[in-house]
Amino acid sequence: MDKTRIALLALAFAAAQPLTVAPAQADDQSNHGRDLFMANNCYQCHGRVGQGGAGPTLAPPHLMSQSD
Repeated sequence: MDKTRIALLALAFAAAQPLTVAPAQADDQSNHGRDLFMANNCYQCHGRVGQGGAGPTLAPPHLMSQSD
């Protein structure tokens, strides 16, 4: 095998591996999406929990029922 083919196989193998996040990193970033949603004023149209209003509903029904 030539070097190019070996490199492509290595990349394919690396891409096939599942990405894992350490629990500490996941905890640190758990509210990142919510923070962006609030900072960019998305809540003004989509509601504070994504329930919709001027904009479409973003949250699944089971999440909206938990906020009531």
